[in-house]
Parts: sequence; C-alpha cells; structure tokens
Amino acid sequence: MALFADDAVVGTSSGRVLVGKEQVRGWIADQIDRQQREEAATRQAQGNKLVWSGQVYRDDWQKLGVSPLEVKQDAVIQNGKITFFNTTFSPESWTKLEAARKKN
Repeated sequence: MALFADDAVVGTSSGRVLVGKEQVRGWIADQIDRQQREEAATRQAQGNKLVWSGQVYRDDWQKLGVSPLEVKQDAVIQNGKITFFNTTFSPESWTKLEAARKKN
C-alpha cells in the first residue's frame, strides 16, 4: 500500500473504478484471496507512465479452464507514488472469459 497515493485511482479488468487507499486495499486483498499472480512483460516508460502486457493467473479462472488471461496494464507515477493503475483484458481473453462464465 505504500506504493499508492492516498487518492490513487484503479481501473480493474472487470470495469470497476476504485478510488483511495481503502478501496485499493480491498481490491488487493481480493486478489490475494483468489490466489492471483501475474507475469509481466518488460515495462516501458513513457514519461511518468509505465505500460506493459502480461498474463494473470487466478484459481477461479483455472477452474473455468481459462487461466492465464492476457492483460494490458499501465500506471502513472507522481512523486514516487502510483496515482493511477489500470488493467484491461486483451479482446481474446475477455471473449474467452465471458464464454467460460456463460457455460457455468
């Protein structure tokens, strides 16, 4: 949590927008509970913004047969703190996840 600004904004892959450390803390706790882990590709700096792609693994997605899913992520850093963090699924991964959810 020390990496996030007090008023940080997080956009999740599911489309939620979280604001502030308390909401971000809840989001991180949820990821831990779901046994989420990520493998990130090389991060590329664009001024105060970092951009990267990666794969996200989660137990619940494993049960659906779709883990890992591909994501694009970016973060804005100001004064040494994350002020904005965003994750989006690749179109293929989003389609795969939605189809698996509909089956269950």
